[in-house]
Amino acid sequence: MKRNSTFHQTGRNMLLPLRALALALIFSGLFQSLLSAQGEYSAEDYLRDFLVLGPFKSKSLSEKPNLSEEELAPKEGETVTTATGDILAWKKFHTESPLIDFIEAGGQPIQFATAYAYTEVHSESGRNVTFHFRSDDEAAVLLNGELIYSYENNRPIYKDLDLFDANLKPGVNRLLFKIRNRPNTFGMSVRITDQIKPTGERKLLFSGQLSLENNDIAKNSWAMIMRGTKPLWEGNTGSGGFINWDIISDEGPFDVVIWNQTAQQGTWHMGLKPSEENEGVVIVDAQLRKRSAVSGYVVMLDGHTPHNAMVAQLLSIDEKTGEENIVASNLTNRHGHFNFKNPMPGEWKLRFQVPSGYAYYVDQETTTPDPENARTFKSTLETDYPDQQGLTVRLSRFFRGDWKHFLPIDGLSHQRIWSATVTKEDNEEFIYFATDGGGVSGYNGQTFASINVEEHLGSPDCRNVGIGASGEKWITSNDGVIVTLKEGTFSDPILPKPGMNSLRLFDIDEKDKNVLILADSNNRLGYLSHDGFRLLGGEILNSYVTRAKVAPTYLTTFHQSDDGVLWLGSWGEGLIRCEEDHITRYSLAKSGAKAAIRLIESDNECNLWLATDGAGL
Repeated sequence: MKRNSTFHQTGRNMLLPLRALALALIFSGLFQSLLSAQGEYSAEDYLRDFLVLGPFKSKSLSEKPNLSEEELAPKEGETVTTATGDILAWKKFHTESPLIDFIEAGGQPIQFATAYAYTEVHSESGRNVTFHFRSDDEAAVLLNGELIYSYENNRPIYKDLDLFDANLKPGVNRLLFKIRNRPNTFGMSVRITDQIKPTGERKLLFSGQLSLENNDIAKNSWAMIMRGTKPLWEGNTGSGGFINWDIISDEGPFDVVIWNQTAQQGTWHMGLKPSEENEGVVIVDAQLRKRSAVSGYVVMLDGHTPHNAMVAQLLSIDEKTGEENIVASNLTNRHGHFNFKNPMPGEWKLRFQVPSGYAYYVDQETTTPDPENARTFKSTLETDYPDQQGLTVRLSRFFRGDWKHFLPIDGLSHQRIWSATVTKEDNEEFIYFATDGGGVSGYNGQTFASINVEEHLGSPDCRNVGIGASGEKWITSNDGVIVTLKEGTFSDPILPKPGMNSLRLFDIDEKDKNVLILADSNNRLGYLSHDGFRLLGGEILNSYVTRAKVAPTYLTTFHQSDDGVLWLGSWGEGLIRCEEDHITRYSLAKSGAKAAIRLIESDNECNLWLATDGAGL
């Protein structure tokens, strides 16, 4: 199988034969062992050349301009008129990234909009293939005019990997991808392999409707399907309370946990298997109810000072092997409160992480390091356990020394603080705080001094403060406005584009538009430009890594290690290592979902630390 010459690879000439060989090997079944070694981010086998149309404003995925999706075979430059009278043209788009970033491809950021991506795939003979597909957000895929896949919900691109089978005919096959964006990022990724052979797994449809205790529809309920302790799928039911989800798995049994945040009701379906009457269907009709939580407060020995940000866990312990199985985790809030809502039915121990290991709950006055002496908590779907709620857990303080608490009465400009950065000025060390309501507050170890930014940012609400290469301070507001302060003088503000929700995009200059500005662990600001990755107002850290090689609006952070290597975090491309002209992508996939990287840091022992969105460190 190969792509039609109209959409041939446009990378380096020396790589063209290798790419053709790779594709030939994939579809002869000889390349499978190499694919797993490369991981899902091997860019060689992704579709990367398209004709793109849009984006254009739309109210639903079904809305379309004046064209026939079933008969579509567009040419570059052909125009289409939308329902609002706008004239759009099909244009070529090539990317070295596994992701198609439609904000980059279309040249304009639009929320609640649709874009098309068209390509052609050539097959020497009829073939059964499997599509490996991700979308952000809604999607429809047409092969030779026939709908072979659709998804109509909101999701980040790292969340789900959808596999679906299709038949390629001999010759040219027309592929049309229709993606509708809701808020923020806007893209897709797709690759095609030989049809995945059965491994004891098959497609199962989880189907049902959820109701509340009073028989009302359980609107917008969250649910997760699990196989043992492994999550297989999670999402929301929508306003109709319907579950209608396809997953690839074996025959089960499955557990489904359901929670409705508005009604504070939930339930568990345990040991589900496919229906004998309906082949391949798992019935998940369920009525939610008030569930008995395991909740309480962790305080110090004085009985009222809270232990905040402490890890609390519910777990089971195998009586024969002593093996521990964690079924739920919580972090205590600033009041020391933990709350295990809708716990899994069973018998559990409650423990807390302490510097010496774990403290297991015994009673209101006592904890123990020995789980055998700990209290057993029970959870069933029918019974309420009021004595398991409102617990008090007393633990000693963990740190020696004295804490000093700074408030506005001490000179701090505001008590809500978003970020901080440390710098030296005239051989004196300062720490600057970006506050939510008081501008920037600086501290030299003895006194505070406030920087009034409201006149320049348009708001006293600051999100970040960082130090640039020339010692200037970069300050951003909650609304995304950026200013610099150097030698007492503020720059003109850099304004984000309006109407993009929390996705802050900027036009830096005539060349670099729709730029997403990133912060590293030292609060330096940088962005991906057409000339490479550049510090804002400063040097280029890597001239090879450009917007054509990485999906720009999916980036989350950056880090430059001591050896000069540039590391990029992404919502959809995993961890990206950039050393001179060599780019390597590391997949952090788990259960079909990818870890979205929030922050990257390295330590003195050359370890790289990745802070992720939901997948820990």
